[in-house]
Amino acid sequence: MIIPFYIGKNSNGHRQMIDLADAAVMMISWSEEHSLLNAFAAIDAAIYPHKDFNYIIANSKNSSAWITSGCPHLVFWKDEPTNGTIESRDKLMKLIGKEILFREKIIKKKPGKSFREYFLMNDSNEQPLSYRFLLIDDVWDLVRAKPKSLSLSFIRVMLYGPAVGIHTIFASSISYRNLLQNLVNINPAIQQVLQAKYGIPEPTQINSMGQELIFTPDGLIYFKKDSRADLLKLYS
Repeated sequence: MIIPFYIGKNSNGHRQMIDLADAAVMMISWSEEHSLLNAFAAIDAAIYPHKDFNYIIANSKNSSAWITSGCPHLVFWKDEPTNGTIESRDKLMKLIGKEILFREKIIKKKPGKSFREYFLMNDSNEQPLSYRFLLIDDVWDLVRAKPKSLSLSFIRVMLYGPAVGIHTIFASSISYRNLLQNLVNINPAIQQVLQAKYGIPEPTQINSMGQELIFTPDGLIYFKKDSRADLLKLYS
């Protein structure tokens, strides 16, 4: 595994890991009995020592924990504390967009190679590239955010970031089954972006694009891979 991430033990008591390098998009749903920050802290530890190059968008009510992360690219959805503003969020999303374009130009010089292959050859690459992550601790703040272009930028990062090693991990205490439809309703241009990527008909649910971790009130963790209907593994 390139970036091993421990998610729990199976029914036989064996530790179970997933590779965050395979998680182009990962969604975390959680209950009040679980700490979302703990889940993100585990992810942060998994991607160390590259955490300084990640992007964090946090809910301000958890600001004290995020401020101590030492990440230079940290903004808040809500406008307190004062260092999180609409302008700062917009700048961050544009920064990620520019990084994606920069990486696309580099990867094109190695035709036929996936980012994983490029990453594994970093010692011989003229421009080494590491995995980077956009971490969002409550995606529903994004749904309500202004300007509308933020939601479009979010979709573009999810669609085009993974091919160049920029992955998205987001979470919510509210179900995101209809997240994509809400985003399209807010900004219809998202539907055109989805059609350009997937054709017609375009996806209608976010979980068709990635993996899913579900924290339940009874202390279980379900892991769902890709868009399969069944929960492939069960952890506690």
